[in-house]
Parts: sequence; C-alpha cells; structure tokens
Amino acid sequence: MSLSTVDDDIYDFEIIDAALTSLSEKQIKALAKQTSFIGTKDGRLDGHSPAAILDKAVVSRDQDEGYYLEIKGDRLEISVTVCPKSNYSWKNGPEGNLVLRKWKDSLIHCPPGITVQKFEVERGKWQWKKIVEQGDKKWESLIWDSDFDGKLRPFEYAVSAQPVDEVARKFITASFEAIENKFSTHASTLKKELKNNKFPPGNKMFLFAKRPVVILNSIPLDEGRASEFFNFSGSSEHLAEMDFRFNRVPEVLAIDQKNKAELAMSFHDVHLLGNQAVFQLIISPRAYVHADKMSWEFRLIAIKVLGKKQLEIAQSPTKQVQRRKATFIDLDDEECDESLTPSPSKKQKLANSPSSSSRSSSTLSNTT
Repeated sequence: MSLSTVDDDIYDFEIIDAALTSLSEKQIKALAKQTSFIGTKDGRLDGHSPAAILDKAVVSRDQDEGYYLEIKGDRLEISVTVCPKSNYSWKNGPEGNLVLRKWKDSLIHCPPGITVQKFEVERGKWQWKKIVEQGDKKWESLIWDSDFDGKLRPFEYAVSAQPVDEVARKFITASFEAIENKFSTHASTLKKELKNNKFPPGNKMFLFAKRPVVILNSIPLDEGRASEFFNFSGSSEHLAEMDFRFNRVPEVLAIDQKNKAELAMSFHDVHLLGNQAVFQLIISPRAYVHADKMSWEFRLIAIKVLGKKQLEIAQSPTKQVQRRKATFIDLDDEECDESLTPSPSKKQKLANSPSSSSRSSSTLSNTT
C-alpha cells in the first residue's frame, strides 16, 4: 500500500487545487467501494470481512513500545474514504500543537510566527489556542493547560473526519469492532484492562487518526517526509536535550484523475482544501500500555486526495418539504364551532399576514 509513486517535488497548492476532479455522488460511491479495505504495504487483502482478516492477525510489539497487528510479518493497514467535518478538522500546522512551557508565561517568549491565546470557553472555564502564521497561510489548534507541563509525548498531527458515505461507514465500523475485540483479547493475555478507543463510531470526533510531532531518539521515524517547516520554532536543541527529535509528517498525494497522475502536496496545506475534499486515509491501529491499562488509537500513515465533491452536494442541504393541506378555523366566530374554512391561497396569505410574509422572506433567503 505504499504511496511513494512520485518524485519528491511538492507542488504549489494552486496547482493541486486545479488538478482535483469534481466528483459526483455516483463517483464518490465508486471510490468509497474501491478504497475501503484492509491490506498491507503490498496491497489489499481481498475476499474477507474485517472480522475474518483480524482473526488471522497477530499482535506484535514494535520499537516504539506500541502493539500493532500483523499478518505473515506485514503490518496491517486500513484504507478508508472520508471527508473532514469542518475546516478545523486538521491539526496540520508546522510542529502540530507543540508548545513549550515558557510560551505560556509571556508572548515575548513565542517564536516569530507563533502565538498562544487564552480564551474563555464558558464562564470560569478557559482554554488555549495555538496560532501559526507564515506568509498568507494560517493554522490554529486547541491546546490545554497540561500541554505546557513540559511533557513532549502529547503533541500530534491529526485529522478528524467522517466516512464519506454509508459504504465507507459500514466498513470502518466493522473494522473498528474487530480491532477492539482483537486488542481486548490481547489485553487479557497481558492481564491488563482495556480502555476502549476514545473516539468510537458515533462519537463526534470519529474517525480520528494521529501521529506524534516528536519522538524519542531511540525510536524510528514514522513513514513520510520531513516537514518543509522543520524546526519552525527553533526548538530542536531543546528537544535534543530531552532526548527527543522531530518526527516526519505524513506523505500526501493528490490524484489528478484526468491525467492519471499523483501529485505530491504539502501535508501543511491539506486544510486549505476545505471540507468538500474527499480523502483516502491510510491508518494503522496501534495499542499501548499506560498506567497499567491498555488503550488503542489509529496511527496516521499516509493520505491521498481523491477529488472534491461537486458544489451542489458539498453545500448544506437545501429545503425539501412536502406541501400538505392546512386546516383553519374562523377566528371571528365567537362560538368557534367546528365549521372549517378552506385553506387560503398563497397570495392571500402573503397579503393578509405580515408575520407570514416575514417568515417566507427568511426561508427564501436561507434556501437560496
């Protein structure tokens, strides 16, 4: 399932955006069917349900102390087709959500191009936001008080996206359940309690996948490429002192359907595509032990941009209602008997009811 089929040139965002195909619902459905599968680096494993494939998989511990699923020595990878939930679904800024303790104390300690802001979520409850600006590009990510504690492991590159259609949803839901069952069984062999994945199907963050921004020097780098914003904050020396280094970012390939080509694009540009873009995520389930309990997550391996939804299906749903006969009573009849008056025509309603006119105008405005 290797995505490295192009040279190392990263194309400008404008070229990428122009090369992407506008996809119809029928085309999206076909893509979802083709790109919803479990496989390895050598390709998809056909003809099996997720549960059947996972039943043959073994759990193997890697150098990063994580537990992965393998078949015949090859790590399992899951391909799923998704759309971001919003323009803020990506955590893909230079160095992700990494912050240092001193940045919290005063803005004068923040490197050029980086700002941290504190804001009130609700009365008495505060949160932080990291803002990175470079040229005409801007990235934002939420951070917490605990992120300033000096521990480097929580920092991540991440995406939260929804399956693109029912085919993709059924596949990833079945895969999720099979993975959780597999890790639950392995947790029992280790005599550990399994903490379920934080973002299961039905959670507003599902599907969530990530990779660390920094890793220990003793751990191999993730698959991908070096960020073009490497050491953006000038923190590499500080990381080295703590025996950490910057990780790679995921490789991203945009599909030029017309010319049957793959164009390398910057991971840091994917948020610019908006929430109408259709992505193929390559992810891998990874379990780990913390505080004597086993948890698991999806590791973000690589990304393909398959195209964009056609404008009419990318926009919010327009008004679609059935017109039904209304029943009215004669308000001038003091006895208010059960005699009924016929429904007035649309012209009569507009002429006689100012409030009706106002609502009609609002509705038309909202559904234009």
